[in-house]
Amino acid sequence: MLRITCLSLLSIVSLALLAAAAGCDGTSPSPASRLRTPPTEVSGAALKGRFVSGTAALYSYTGGARSARPLATTLLSGAGGYRFEVFTTAPVLCVEVTSGAYIDEATGAQVRLAQGQT
Repeated sequence: MLRITCLSLLSIVSLALLAAAAGCDGTSPSPASRLRTPPTEVSGAALKGRFVSGTAALYSYTGGARSARPLATTLLSGAGGYRFEVFTTAPVLCVEVTSGAYIDEATGAQVRLAQGQT
């Protein structure tokens, strides 16, 4: 009888481990990731003329105040494009170009942003 009980217990434990492992194949999201807020994607193009280089920074605004540090930064593409993917619940987001150069539409000349200019 003891031998039958041990085999039955071993069978139950084996089945439980097998069932648990079936959900761990790398394709199923973990319970923690299902509870997470999906990422927010922010994309566009910087314009003051066409930007040819630069860095874009993404800031959040809460209660009318801009965050002291950016949520993310990225380099602009050659056409002035940017793309961010961040996890945030901030109701308002703002993109600022903090460095780089653009083509002045009136003259066609390349203009560099001054230190501190956005």
